[in-house]
Amino acid sequence: CLIPADGFYEWKKMGRQKQPYRIMLKERPVFSFAGLWDQWTSPKGETLCTATIITTEPNSSLAKIHHRMPAILTQAAETKWLQPNADPSTLKKLLAPYDAAKMTMYPISTQVNSPKHDSAAILEPETKGSSIS
Repeated sequence: CLIPADGFYEWKKMGRQKQPYRIMLKERPVFSFAGLWDQWTSPKGETLCTATIITTEPNSSLAKIHHRMPAILTQAAETKWLQPNADPSTLKKLLAPYDAAKMTMYPISTQVNSPKHDSAAILEPETKGSSIS
C-alpha cells in the first residue's frame, strides 16, 4: 500500500534529551511511504485491517539524526509498488534511501511529543534547536 504524508518526524539524541525534527520533501508537498497492509482475525475473533510503514537505511542527512528512515517512493515508483504481480526483487530496489538533496528538515518544539499539544505552531522551526548541516 501507499501511505500518504506531507512530512514526518524523527528525534535526534542529544545527551539525555531528544530533539524532534520535521522532515519534508522540497518539491513534493504530499508524498508516499512504501507500506504493507493486511486484514486478519484477532484471537478475540475481530477482523482487523492493519498497515505498517517500511523503513530503510537513512540517507546522508537523516543519518545525522537516526539509524533508519521511512522508505519514501518516487512518483514513478508508486505505481510499481502497487503492482500485484511485481517481482519482489524489483520491489526491494524501490526501498532505497530517498535523495537527501531533495529533502529539508528543521528542529521543532518538543511539544510534538504529547498529543495534548494539538496546534500547527508545533510545526514551526524551533529557534533554540540544534541545526543539521
